[in-house]
Amino acid sequence: MAGKTAHTPIRSCKSCRKKLAKNQLQRWVLENNEPVHDENQNMSARGAYVCSDDCYNNIKASLPRMLTRRRV
Repeated sequence: MAGKTAHTPIRSCKSCRKKLAKNQLQRWVLENNEPVHDENQNMSARGAYVCSDDCYNNIKASLPRMLTRRRV
């Protein structure tokens, strides 16, 4: 079929809530309770997406709380 395009995953920045394609955002995960930049976006951990270094600086203090799984 002509005209089909590939699906592009959309994610939201955790700081400013801007919606962008997944490959345009930075992904951060926790490793040993420290934020780590997941450059390849394939680490097996809960991640947070941010659109810029400024947005990362806005949320870096709260990343451990954001990325910790809450059990009810």
